[in-house]
Amino acid sequence: MRPVTIFRGWSLAGCYAAMLVIGLLMSVYGPIVTVLQGRFELSAAAVGAALGTQSFAAVIGVLLAQPLLRARGNRWTIVLAMALIAVGSLVIAISPTWPLLLAGTAVAGLGFGGVDSIITQLILVGSGAKGPGRANIAHAWFGIGTVAGPGLVFLVGPGNYAWIFAGAAALMVFALLSATRLEPRPTPAEVTTAAHPDDTAPARRPALFGIVIVAFFALYLTHFAVQAGIGNWSPTVLQEQSDLAAPTATLFVTGFWAAMVLGRFAAATLAHRVSAGTLVTISSLGLAVAVAATLLPTAAPWAYVVGGLFLGPIFPTGMAWLTHSGYGRGNSFAYVIAGSMLGMALAPSFVGWIIENQGSQSAPLVLLIIAVLVLASSATLVALIARARRSDASAEPVATHDVVPVES
Repeated sequence: MRPVTIFRGWSLAGCYAAMLVIGLLMSVYGPIVTVLQGRFELSAAAVGAALGTQSFAAVIGVLLAQPLLRARGNRWTIVLAMALIAVGSLVIAISPTWPLLLAGTAVAGLGFGGVDSIITQLILVGSGAKGPGRANIAHAWFGIGTVAGPGLVFLVGPGNYAWIFAGAAALMVFALLSATRLEPRPTPAEVTTAAHPDDTAPARRPALFGIVIVAFFALYLTHFAVQAGIGNWSPTVLQEQSDLAAPTATLFVTGFWAAMVLGRFAAATLAHRVSAGTLVTISSLGLAVAVAATLLPTAAPWAYVVGGLFLGPIFPTGMAWLTHSGYGRGNSFAYVIAGSMLGMALAPSFVGWIIENQGSQSAPLVLLIIAVLVLASSATLVALIARARRSDASAEPVATHDVVPVES
């Protein structure tokens, strides 16, 4: 792939800052659930459904980002997405009513989907061999934001959450100004097409191509369901099942997000030594084991932290896996990321409903079932992509045999 220049000046730093902000926006809701319930007189299921509003809007944002990229280019699209997050965060901060707060989460969610998907794509195609490592670093900044969310709630108090959202809006404005230095083109789709102008492998195996994309979609749907379930509801589960005080439970969920950061930095150092598929599969296995340990109330606090360590590398490393395997072309990349957003949207509502109707002791078992599906998805992808490569390898000698007699 020919090197392309996309990031100029402070634009890469601005993208890292934007990832930090969306990480904060993802993690800050869990520690303020009880405040939202009390202030707006809501049930746990209602709050859970509301927590999914941002992620449902993010699914739409991901899908809209691709046609906007093609029509308007990198700079215009990413600046628009960042502006939506800044406006939405400010609306959340000043909202006196629940409907207005939900409107703010929807606006921020539209930008969330665009920022997450576009920045990941730009880094993977605009950083050459450094792409996988930088993608992990970008999502490590996302992880730092997820640590900052509960940490800031602990420092300022849940009732003062408005200041956190106002600060997020201000930081996103800095990111927006930095992103104006991005090159408008080439877009990720243009880079990929130029690098593989004669790549017809998906056309030769449309059924296998579709199955691989579905498997990636399932991987991210379930992976983010586990992440959102733990991030939003583990404080409640730890308080009720492990008898932890609210501040202590918040510290452990902060540890969960911090461990995700460590996992991503570790994956960045391993990106040149271990294949992406191997990293994702090992991480999925570790995640399943850690979530299984949360069934024991005494082990649950630290098991959540260990789960974060293994969960962290799955998304950015999997995106590199998708891109470099040749299956992340065109709209397929957007569909896979939309799956991740859908997982974030559905999990808080579903786990909230479980807690409301079955009690908080049922939540760890539900998350374990989903974690096992993460492992099954990654193992399926390893088998499918290996099968595709064997098919390509067996086809090459046949093509060569057909050509040699003509030349001789």
